[in-house]
Amino acid sequence: MSSNNNRYDDEFKASAVKMVVEKGRPISAVAKVLGVSEPALLVDG
Repeated sequence: MSSNNNRYDDEFKASAVKMVVEKGRPISAVAKVLGVSEPALLVDG
C-alpha cells in the first residue's frame, strides 16, 4: 500500500530547494513557477 504523504518526488523537492537556497528566489515566486501553493513548499512531507 502506498502512502499519500509523498505527493512530490525527491527530484521535485530538490529543485524547489535549490531555487530558494542557491538562487535566492522567494518561496512565493518558486511556488508560482512550480504551480503549487506556498504552504506545499513549507510543509515537510
